[in-house]
Formats: sequence, C-alpha cells, structure tokens
Amino acid sequence: PMTMTAVKVERAPVGLRFWVLWMLATTAGLLVYTFASFPLMFFSQAIRVGDGGAASIVFGLVLSVIGGALLGAAFGVGQWLVLRRELGRAGSWVLATILGYVVATILTSAIITELGWVAAIKGVLIYGGVLGIFQWYVLRGHIHRAEWWVAISVVAWGAGIILSNALFNELPVPAVFFITTAITGGGMVWLLRRRSPQTEAPAA
Repeated sequence: PMTMTAVKVERAPVGLRFWVLWMLATTAGLLVYTFASFPLMFFSQAIRVGDGGAASIVFGLVLSVIGGALLGAAFGVGQWLVLRRELGRAGSWVLATILGYVVATILTSAIITELGWVAAIKGVLIYGGVLGIFQWYVLRGHIHRAEWWVAISVVAWGAGIILSNALFNELPVPAVFFITTAITGGGMVWLLRRRSPQTEAPAA
C-alpha cells in the first residue's frame, strides 16, 4: 500500500532574484491599477454630489472601497505570484492585500483632512500599519516572527513618503511605490531567510 512519509526538501536560498521579481511584480501591479482606475476617475468626475451631505459621504466611501480593492488586487496578485513558490498555499495573500488597501483607503479618506507632514505621518501609520497587519495574518503561519512584517511595512511607507518628498519636493505616486516596494522586497527576503533551509514535504 502507498504511504505518506515526510522527507526533507532543500530550498534554494532567497536573495536577489526574489527581490527583483518582487519589484517587477509590484511595478506591473501599479501599471495595471493605473489603467484600471481610469474608468473610476471618469465616473467620479461625471457624477456631481453635493459636499457635506450623506450622499457625498456614501459616494466617497464607495469610491474608496472600489479604489482600494483595485489597488490591492493589482499588487496582491503580482506579489502572490512571487510568494507562492516560497510559502506554498499563499492565495490568501491576495485577499489580505485587497482588504488592507480597502480599509487603509477608507481610514485615510476619513481621518486625513489636511496637508503637510502631519498628514504624511498619518498616511504612513495608516497604510503601512493596516496593510502590514492584514498581510502579517497570512505570513504568521509560514514565517517565524512574522510580526516583523508590520514594522517593515510602516518603515517602507515612511521611507517612500519622506524620500520622495525630499528628492522631488512632492509625493509622486511612482516614486513612493518604488521606494516602498524596494524596502518591502528586501524585508521579505530577510524574513524568508529566517526559515530553516529544509522544510517538510509529503512523499509517497
């Protein structure tokens, strides 16, 4: 009869190749989101809703949910394609990323009402913290001390916003995401390297 036994499977070390693929996947996600969000922008400009009323609040909430879901799906799918070789069943990464961006976008719209560094700090804590927590929930079953991912996410978003502002005197979206992605990619490499190079795999 066939029996299942545990065998040791050697994993190739995670390094530069993973980081490059992470960068490419996230960059592709940004391009997909850019094109996919055009209809949403036209829709929001075509519909006129009075400021301050209930209809305006509901309309803004709907736009935040749709925009956050598009952004999370674009990034989540690309990153999942890179992660699945290292984490196995990591399909929930896509859902976690979508929910993280939806919640972060809603909170940002509700909490941030001003411009400047105070708003930037709030944005870092909201996007970096919320997204990091949702994604940590997926990583915790695969990576030792996965809670470090929350800190990595906050630091990455902070560096993206601060460096982009320092280099360009503004916050261009591509620059923010490039810096953020470079740091999260490096952080993910560091976390994955903390695993044992040998993992259990079923064999007949």
